[in-house]
Formats: sequence, structure tokens, C-alpha cells
Amino acid sequence: MILPPLAVLGLVRNGGMGLGSTLAAISRICAASERAHCIIVTNDNTDDTDRVLEAWAHGEPNAKILRFDGIAARFPERIDRMAYLRNQALDAARSINPTPQLAIVMDLDGLNAGLEPTDIGRALATAPEPWAAIFANQDGAYYDLYALRKPGWVTDGFWRAIHPAKRRSRMARLLDRLCGRSRRRRVRAMVRARQYLVPADAGFIPVQSAFGGLGIYRLAALQTIGYGSRDESGRTVCEHVVLNRAIPAAHGRLFISAALRNASPQDHFDRDRELSGLPFPLKLRT
Repeated sequence: MILPPLAVLGLVRNGGMGLGSTLAAISRICAASERAHCIIVTNDNTDDTDRVLEAWAHGEPNAKILRFDGIAARFPERIDRMAYLRNQALDAARSINPTPQLAIVMDLDGLNAGLEPTDIGRALATAPEPWAAIFANQDGAYYDLYALRKPGWVTDGFWRAIHPAKRRSRMARLLDRLCGRSRRRRVRAMVRARQYLVPADAGFIPVQSAFGGLGIYRLAALQTIGYGSRDESGRTVCEHVVLNRAIPAAHGRLFISAALRNASPQDHFDRDRELSGLPFPLKLRT
């Protein structure tokens, strides 16, 4: 299966054991493409990530490693750094000439180690037209509620309820300390109860935003937009939400492909799985 011209965009810091196997998956995808580039952004690694990346890039003629060491001083909040770094990768992809048809945004910590070119090809061949982005499902429960927006599943209001605006009164801060543990339990339960087990035959689920560690974009849909880390009121928000909501409607819709599956990160779920992995409601399939 020959994939269209594409650019793989990765962001990694201290990639750990899963990095090497994910880079191997990227090599397979690039080898199956008519013309492929790979842009990986990294910063401030304290393990052997820099060495692994450089060794891999040495054997990939169109791979580029962009390092931004020391960026934490410029962006103390992690979400701000993430948005900035993802924009560096996106800018680099948009500067490629000729412009690739696809931008494949991937996490490099091991979730996509089993990804094959045929998985990408099937998603492209079966996605409803017009589409602007296709996101991964997981082989276990769907975990990435932070990037997800879909009415009836996860909305802005859901996250505002979990992360209310900061209260500055002395009494409010005292109550937060006294009730912190019970509130964390409630928040965890609210999140876990929405981490549904989405069956592989659920088709293409329309969403306003998603990620799940893997997003396939038509790069034309991203030409004039970028990642961000704040909503209209200044609250922090997932960088993928800002990007996805800015995609012009003329470029198509956004979907989770239930059959495009990567791995489930176990640290995002309940250990006993009493909540994570509940059946996926039929009403959410459309």
C-alpha cells in the first residue's frame, strides 16, 4: 500500500523504553509513502532520548530533529510549552516544498509502536468525505478526554466543572486543602466514567476535537491555524482543542476512527477497571 506524501510530526521528552519501537513504526510509515518527511521536536531530556533520536535520524534522509533545551524558563506551564513546540513542528511541515498532503501527529512514548502503514491506509480509504482529521481509538478504553470534545461525551463545561476558576479568598483556599483528597477522588471518578470502551466496528465517530496519541490531518486544513493553550477567557485548555476547533469547516469534518487503534496507556485508568472501559453508548456513534 502506497501512502500519499506526508510529514510525521512528533513531540517527545524523555521518551523512555517506547521511543525506539515508535521510531521504527515511523520508519515503516515513511517507507510506504510516495514522499515522506519526519519532524521531531524535543527538549531538556535527562535520559538517552537525544542519543536515540540522533542515531535514528542519521539513517532517515528526510528526518529533522529540532531541540529546544531550556525552554521551561520561557514557558513555566507545561501546556504552554506543548503548544509552542507543536507549532514549531507544524511550521516546519508547512515549509516543506512541495507541501505534503498529510500531517501525521504522533506521540512517541510507545502508544504507536504497533502502527503499520496499512492501518493508516485503511483509515484514509474508508473515512467519510469530506474529512479534515482522523484520530485513533485505543485497544482498551478510550483515554484522552483532555483533547476530546463531543456533545454528550465531553464538553468545555465538563472540564470547567473539574477545574473551576481559581478562587482567591483565604477561606476558599483553606476549604480546598481540607477537601482536596475527596475532590480528587470525585474528579477521577468523573473522568474514568467517560473512558468508554469503543468497539472497533463503531465506524467513524464525528467529534469537535480529539487526539488519542495519533492524528492524521490534511495539511491543507492546517495552513493558517496553530496550536494554543488558552481559551477565550484565559483558562488553560488542551492544545489539540485549540487547533482542532480552528480548522475551517470548508476543509471537512473531524472523526475518531474506531478501527484505527493504538495502545492504551495503563496509567490513565483505574487499576481495578471498575469505571474505565464502560460500554460505549450508541447515541455517541453519530
